[in-house]
Amino acid sequence: MRNHARITVLLSILAASLGAGCSDSTSPTRLSFAEHLDSLYFATASDSSMDVNLRYERIYAIGLFEVAAAYGVPPKRIAVTTSAGAEQWLAFEFVSAENQQHGIYTNALIATRDDDIHSYLYASYLSDGTLYFATLNTNDTVRTGSSRRDGTSTVSLAGSHACDAPFPLQNPTILLSELCVTARFSTTASLEFDQPPNAPHGYEHFSFPTTSLDGERLIVP
Repeated sequence: MRNHARITVLLSILAASLGAGCSDSTSPTRLSFAEHLDSLYFATASDSSMDVNLRYERIYAIGLFEVAAAYGVPPKRIAVTTSAGAEQWLAFEFVSAENQQHGIYTNALIATRDDDIHSYLYASYLSDGTLYFATLNTNDTVRTGSSRRDGTSTVSLAGSHACDAPFPLQNPTILLSELCVTARFSTTASLEFDQPPNAPHGYEHFSFPTTSLDGERLIVP
C-alpha cells in the first residue's frame, strides 16, 4: 500500500475508534522523539494489561505522532488551559491530502500531555479551517468526544522536499517514499467535554489560544 493510503487509513482508523502534562519547557528533538515513539509503539502493541480498545487507540495515536516526527514535523510545547489550570502539552499538526486533484484534505492536530502518550488530544480541521472533530483520552483509562467545540486552523505552504528520514525506524506504518511540503499552521481550539465519570476530572474544559505550529502536508507526488 502506498504511503498516502497508509497515512489516510491510519487517520481514518484513529478517528473512527476515538469517535465511539509535561512541565518541561523544552521540546524533544525530532530524532530522539521518533526513536522513542518507535520503541513505544511496539511496547504498547505487546502490552496485554491494557483494555483492548484503549490499547488499540493508543497504538494508533503513537503511530500518528511517529508519522509526524518521521516526516520532519518538529515537536512543540503549547500552552493549554484546562479546568484544572495551565499546562504544557506537546503538539504536532499536519495535513493529510486525500485527493490532491480535488483539494480534499484535513489538518490533523495531535497533542499529548506526556512524552509516553498516556493522555492525548486528537482534533481534526476541515480544509476550510473549521474544527469539526475532537476527542480526549486520559491516563489510558478514559476517552470522550467533545460536547462543544470551537476553533480554526489555517495553513500556509512552503517548498517541497523528500520525506526520507535520516534514521531507521521499525514501525511498519512508517514508509518514507512520498513527497512532503513544508507547512505552517495557525491554530486555536476551545473544547468542552462531559462531566466525570464520562470525562476525566479537570478536563471538562480544554483550550489553547492561537498558536503557530510548523508542520508538513503529506501528498502523492
